[in-house]
Amino acid sequence: HLGQRVLTQAVGQARRLDVGEGGFVFVKRGSASELGPLYGVTLALHGLVVKGTQDYDLLESVDESRPCRCGRYVYRDHAGDWRHAHDDSDGCQ
Repeated sequence: HLGQRVLTQAVGQARRLDVGEGGFVFVKRGSASELGPLYGVTLALHGLVVKGTQDYDLLESVDESRPCRCGRYVYRDHAGDWRHAHDDSDGCQ
């Protein structure tokens, strides 16, 4: 993800705040800052460290009890909108 504008902006607008015992959080430098992309890559790296490089199937994390009215499975994205799991298109609901 190096070179992606939104991630570069998030990194540039964040500062690290130590919270003790080796822990830290990212905080915004300004009120208009968006740190979501930075948190996303941080959590992805943590997952890689914890789980290793084994294959991950997104569809395993989809709630199959909630199909879209078209019959495809859906999930909620970070904005709370329903998306089709197989191709990430807008949900029909």
